[in-house]
Amino acid sequence: LAKKKDAGSLILREIAQCEDEDSAAFQDIRKHSYFNTNNIWVRLDSLKEHMTNSRGVIELPVIKNRKTVNPKDANSLSVYQLEVAMGSAIECFKDSVALNVPRSRFAPVKTSEDLFALQSDSYSMTEDFQIKLRSERNGVPPLISLDDEHYARAEQLIFATQFGVPSILNCSKLEIEGPVVFNEGTIFEGSVTVRNSSKHTKALSTGKYKDEIIELN
Repeated sequence: LAKKKDAGSLILREIAQCEDEDSAAFQDIRKHSYFNTNNIWVRLDSLKEHMTNSRGVIELPVIKNRKTVNPKDANSLSVYQLEVAMGSAIECFKDSVALNVPRSRFAPVKTSEDLFALQSDSYSMTEDFQIKLRSERNGVPPLISLDDEHYARAEQLIFATQFGVPSILNCSKLEIEGPVVFNEGTIFEGSVTVRNSSKHTKALSTGKYKDEIIELN
């Protein structure tokens, strides 16, 4: 989320709209500290006025997103998916505003890393069905890095955690490289890396792992 230099209006940009050479700057939270939470509130009278003035069309920037024909096969035909982001309509309304929502209010799930963390004991559900980071985390979610080749798709993550998601309540950083299956009762604490350099899936033995690099070769 940012502001246009010329008009000062709010704009929303997605990572797919960013050139590769600008990716690091785009993801620099010191420069861009606000992100959309996929929660949009709109005044219907303003929307009606805009639709009337634009002949029923809201002109949104087209996003060229690189995909594969078969999302389950990274080697299938590479194509571009043309799409628009609903949130980018914020730039069409001159009086639009953004609400600063604290990180404790939402737990976004856009990647396998997000889902892994949300399914772990780092989060809990309140009596009014809000999913919140547990107080022991002191407002800081765990930093998770999963190998895209083996965990990017939901079914891959389900397979890896079929015996249970490891405890990461006291884990600050977790990196998983290569195909790994976690056993029930596994606990990670501090900064942990689990590495399987082979192409064959290997199971990590049940236990507590703290501030270490685990090689499963």
